[in-house]
This record gives sequence, structure tokens and C-alpha cells, in this order.
Amino acid sequence: MKRGTNVNSAPTPMYPRTFILFLIVLMLGLTAPAATSLDTGDIDAIWTFTSFGEGDFFFRPSDIAVDPALKRIYVADSGNHRIAAFDFAGCYLKSFGQEGQGPGEFNRPTGICILPDFRLAVADFGNTRIQIFDRDGEFMKVITTHGIKAADIIIRDNLFYTIPNFGNSGFAMNLNSEETTQPVLTVIDFEGGKVRDFLVDDFPEKQPFVRALKHSVCMALSPEGTFYLPYRYMNLIQAFDPEGKKLAQFDRPLPFKPITPKLEKELREGNVVRMSANLDQVSQAAQFGPDGRLYVLTYTASFHKLSRATKDQEDTPPLPQRIDVIDAQSHKPVGTIACDSGLRAFSVMDTHRLVYIYEDSEGELVMKCIRI
Repeated sequence: MKRGTNVNSAPTPMYPRTFILFLIVLMLGLTAPAATSLDTGDIDAIWTFTSFGEGDFFFRPSDIAVDPALKRIYVADSGNHRIAAFDFAGCYLKSFGQEGQGPGEFNRPTGICILPDFRLAVADFGNTRIQIFDRDGEFMKVITTHGIKAADIIIRDNLFYTIPNFGNSGFAMNLNSEETTQPVLTVIDFEGGKVRDFLVDDFPEKQPFVRALKHSVCMALSPEGTFYLPYRYMNLIQAFDPEGKKLAQFDRPLPFKPITPKLEKELREGNVVRMSANLDQVSQAAQFGPDGRLYVLTYTASFHKLSRATKDQEDTPPLPQRIDVIDAQSHKPVGTIACDSGLRAFSVMDTHRLVYIYEDSEGELVMKCIRI
């Protein structure tokens, strides 16, 4: 067993049939290679740790949010069903939340958003809701999202902008849909009601699993109020205004040419459908920094080629990653930041520091702050 897992965590909860399908798909076709540290000599680490508090560890962390005013770092420790807080020196402050369905409890919290008044909004993905907490982690409000799976959230003008997939949190997919496109982003109000969807018809696709893959995005909001959506499995970034009007799209230089996602296998066993796909991972997370530039966690090698060249999944080399820095006006890359492989989540702390969590060669989940 890898260190860093919580051996006391409860069994995996039951999900609707379609969500069980997503988990099966992730195991069959989308499982990332085991993470191993690469040569990261360019990384200038300020601090790093694997355990915190009284010998505690992260378990499936999925998001990091930074509050520069309070100088706090919040981690969505999804597998432990909690939010963990640290200061800018990496010192553990507190955790709040536990597994459950009651107020202040979580079922795989996957996203965190700092509200303008320093409150916290948490995407309680497994419970299909958003919860609001004060700056000290005290519960304030539940927002039921009425079936909308909000895995990551951004607040703007008192509206939540949400995406249904974040990290490996699953995919928005309807097996019975005859549509050729699906929302890449959904806007909901503070009562959980849907306001609008962001839709694109650039790559129509009837096959539901492939359609879900093609429309999977990361999300970042510029200081000017423009939403940037890097696609997870295509070398494409699109920019939208808050009303969902597409303003621009562009790609960026990569050391490999990603393949377009396509169905590899589909097996039906009674009521269970198992699918896998040929694909390349391109972008995993994105954020705007205080310098007004777009930071995108980017893969730099072909998952498709690497996995096909390896007979045993456990022997597959790790996919190298970097963080691309992109000018929001010209849409041109202005630099890259070296990072460890196996990176799960990151956040820009200020103009000269960045924090992330990655899995090292021993299976440890490591939190690291680096100079940029």
C-alpha cells in the first residue's frame, strides 16, 4: 500500500449507474501512469512536506486555493473528505469537514473558491452541492445544485461558474442523449438554479463517451472577466465572455502532437457498459496569477504512445509536465515553469511563489512551494 493513503477511510459510496460507468472507464482507459520524480534540477524549492499535523497525510487532493489577503493555502483533500488549511510558510493551521451528507460534511470535495468577502465556497462533488464557509471554516450555507455536478467553481457577479470534471472526478455524460455537443461550463445562482450553459459546436460528436472527453475543460478567470477554458484532451484553449460568447481560441506549442480522442472499446455486460478511449492528456488545471497571466498545467509527452509501448501499466514511465505561462492579450506563451511529474493540483501564491502537490517515487503525496 502506498504511504499517504488513509487506511481508515470509509468504503467507496454507491453512485448512480452512469457515474459507476465513469469510474470503470477511468480504470480501463484513462488511468495515468504511476508517478515518479523526474530530473527536476531547475526547481527552486522553498519548503516541502509529506505529512502535517499529528502525522496526517493527503489522500487524493484535487484543488488548491490561495487567499493572499489572509496568507492562507486551502487544499481540497478529496479522499479524506475535508479542507486543510496552511499558512504561506507551509505550517499546518487546521482542517474542517468529514465524510457525510450533513451541513459542513463532504463527499469528495473537489474544488475551492475564495469569495470576495473571504468566505470559502467548496464544490461538494459527491453530494451534488456547493457549501459556503466563513474564513475560519465554520459552516454557513448549503447550495443544492439540482443534479448539476460542480467539480470546480469560480465566483463572478454573485454567480457560480462550474465545470463537471476536475482532475479525475468523473465526466458529464448521458448515454441516452442524441446530442452532438454538451455544455463545457454551467452557470448557477446562489440558490443552485441554472442560469445558462456555455456551448460550442466546434467538434460535434454523437458517441457519448468521446463527446464527454472532447468537451472536458479546465477553467480560469482573467482579471478583466474573461473565462479561459483549456481543453483536457486537445491542444485548444477557448476564451468566453461571462455570457458565454466565444471571443477567441488558440493552441500553444507542444513537444508532441496530441491525438484526437476516439473510442477504442465498448463492452456491454447486462446493465453495465465499459468503454475505453485512445487519447492524449494535454491540460489538467489552469489559473490566472497576480501578474494577469494564464498558468496552465501541461503534459509534455504522449500518453497514447507511452502506454502503447508498455506492456505492464505499472511499468509505464511517468508523463512529464510543465506549467505554461501565457499572455492573456496576445495568447502567446511567455515562459514555462519546471515542476515535478505526478502533479495533482497547483496555485500561484504571488508573483514569485507557486505551490503544488505531486506524487513522488515512493508514492508520497508531497506539498511543495517553489520560486518562479
